[in-house]
Amino acid sequence: NGFDLMLNIPINTGVLCHEMSHSLGTYDLYHVSGSLNPVGVWDLMSDNQETAQQMTVYTKWRYCKWLGEEYGDAGIPEISKPGTYTLNPVGGTTSENIAYKVKPVGSDEYFVLEYRKKEGFDSNLPGEGLLIYRINPKVSGGNVGYNGTTRLDEQYIFRPGGTTTQDGDISKAVFSQESGRTAFGGLATGKPFYSDGSVANFAIANVSACGETISFDLLETTKQLILSEETLTLKGAANSGASLTVACDEAWTISGVPAWLTVSPMSGEAGTTTVTLTTTS
Repeated sequence: NGFDLMLNIPINTGVLCHEMSHSLGTYDLYHVSGSLNPVGVWDLMSDNQETAQQMTVYTKWRYCKWLGEEYGDAGIPEISKPGTYTLNPVGGTTSENIAYKVKPVGSDEYFVLEYRKKEGFDSNLPGEGLLIYRINPKVSGGNVGYNGTTRLDEQYIFRPGGTTTQDGDISKAVFSQESGRTAFGGLATGKPFYSDGSVANFAIANVSACGETISFDLLETTKQLILSEETLTLKGAANSGASLTVACDEAWTISGVPAWLTVSPMSGEAGTTTVTLTTTS
């Protein structure tokens, strides 16, 4: 019975806090089968320690609602302008600037950067520094149901050697001057990637040493314009239509539209816009 199954499991504060957190709305972040470990020791809802460690900022925001009104429905603050940014540690004395979100155009998935410091509940972490992880907002309920095809990870933490099929070294996930990992994406060896393995268009560099805060540079990247469809087929009758999305890093304009076709809108700002094409004759 269930009681017998628990007899050989050591009960410590990590296990107790993990199980208690389920009653707050959290979900498990490990896989029930296979060799891939998407989150590892960096979140209480994945690997348990004798002393309970922090959850990621995303877990605290989405499932525990612990981060205050400033996070609200918009969630973790988004950054996109190149420049230097500074983070306070997760679990420190403030909830301000404890995480930033980066969302390149062309995908619903985005990336979170947070500072994990070996102090307090995080004293037993294998390292300290900047943690970078991917969020798939189309997935809810954690990572337990992952099968690599129809059910993907909600959270995935980047680490040396990690791919969609190789686990890499999750214990060395943090970036810092001390770790020797100070850049990610762009010309760096390690690159952010989406759930399908495609490389994401963002890069950071110059990650600082670990102190009361940690800083990094968000680099300028090549502008992209991504269409959801490369070709569209319209029926022969008048007023037949189709649509596609245009995702772009800057303002755009459509030109060269023939007289028999109406396109709306003909221009858009940075971000993602739905464009509708309708035959006039």
